[in-house]
Amino acid sequence: MTNARIQTTGKKALSAGIWYTVSNLMIRGVNLITAPIFTNFLLTKAQIGDFNNYVSVMTLLTIVTTFDLYTSVNRAHYDYGQDLDGYMSAITVQSTLITGVFYLLCVVFGDFAQTIFSMDMRSIHVMFIYILTAPAIQILQAKHRLDMRYKAFVLISSVTVLGNALLSVGLILLMNDAYMGRLIGSVLPTVVLGIGIYCLLLFRGKTFFKKEYWRNALSISLPLVPHLVSTTILAQFSRMMVKNMRGSAAAGEFSTVCNLMLILVLLWNSFNNAWQPWSMERMNKKEYAKLRRTSRAYMGLFYVLVGGLVAIGPEVLALFGSGYVNNNTLFPMPLILLSAAFQFTASMYVNVEVFEKKTLFASMATILAACVNIVLNLLLIPRLGALGAGISMLVGYILLLVFHYAFSRRIEKERLYDEKFMLVGLLILLAFSGLMTLLYSTIMLRYGMLTVALLLVVFLMRRDIGVILKIFLKKDEKKKPETE
Repeated sequence: MTNARIQTTGKKALSAGIWYTVSNLMIRGVNLITAPIFTNFLLTKAQIGDFNNYVSVMTLLTIVTTFDLYTSVNRAHYDYGQDLDGYMSAITVQSTLITGVFYLLCVVFGDFAQTIFSMDMRSIHVMFIYILTAPAIQILQAKHRLDMRYKAFVLISSVTVLGNALLSVGLILLMNDAYMGRLIGSVLPTVVLGIGIYCLLLFRGKTFFKKEYWRNALSISLPLVPHLVSTTILAQFSRMMVKNMRGSAAAGEFSTVCNLMLILVLLWNSFNNAWQPWSMERMNKKEYAKLRRTSRAYMGLFYVLVGGLVAIGPEVLALFGSGYVNNNTLFPMPLILLSAAFQFTASMYVNVEVFEKKTLFASMATILAACVNIVLNLLLIPRLGALGAGISMLVGYILLLVFHYAFSRRIEKERLYDEKFMLVGLLILLAFSGLMTLLYSTIMLRYGMLTVALLLVVFLMRRDIGVILKIFLKKDEKKKPETE
């Protein structure tokens, strides 16, 4: 690869990462702005409860009834690069058939489906229409990430989210059944866009069935289904247990703290959209030294973000109202935010498992971590409340990292990341977070130490920051060997 090509690819990767982050923040902003409109003016509490139940069921069933076949596109880029359009076309049809079987079962056993999902058949029909069309968008967006076509990615995301919000408001005002207006408004933009993209994928790929493609997609994606379901348990089960064991008020406080973690998860997802295809390209070309060097700056950047949010956590919580700043939120908060750091690091090893087509290992690791999380929640929440939930969450994500690291090392003997840096960075982050927690009552001292810590990190990591900037913004020095 020429220096000019490397420079161009690096700039595209950086631009993609920035735009993924900006678009996700905009999307999250739209959701935050419109949520009070629905809760305060347009829907009753019962309708809001019904809609939230619909969203929870739909999120889970989208994974279970589509097998998330789009997750195989990243790897297929290397296996079937010359016919990636054909591959995408084939798995789009495959996803439709799989979902169609589940849909037929729900129609045949309608009474059972309504009971288990706690929704009527109208809602079930709307839900499956969404699930039948949404995978086409996911498959195309996976290719956009690979090609770093961030403008197309942002455009599609923006259309669906803005259309969701605006159409929902309009239909609620026009229809007699406000709940159904919210439901239809939330899915119609995705359905219309999904049908269009579905036709586009079939036109480009012209492949409805190819045994090799279908088998490859299932071999990668199907073992990931338990992983994705278990990830949902890790993220949601603690909230459910706090509500069941400590009441709605405690659950409200705990959920508010978890929303701070969502800021970090949002940033991680944005970074990973650019990092995953870039790191897989390095693995495919066996550019391990470059991957190791860049991983230091990548991990360091996220750890700094986590530590910074832990340090200013009380002030961020105060934005939700002074009533949220108390011992029930301040003490669990660092544990919950630290969980994001371990989840982020574990995702780097999940990328390795996906690249090596060993997604069964990913599921095994996540299931084990989820089981430990459930047991700890049952033991600690009755005694410690939200603090116990925070401890359970952190331990669960630490084990998630340990398990994924162990499994990935079994399937890939080459040292892909700088594990020494990772371990030291996480230990420093844990110590720093503990110190910040002790200083929550002294804002001046806390902010002073945060400033010193940030300056120290920039100084110590100046060479690593230079490495990632050189890869993204400047020409690689081809004549010099890669060093660590």
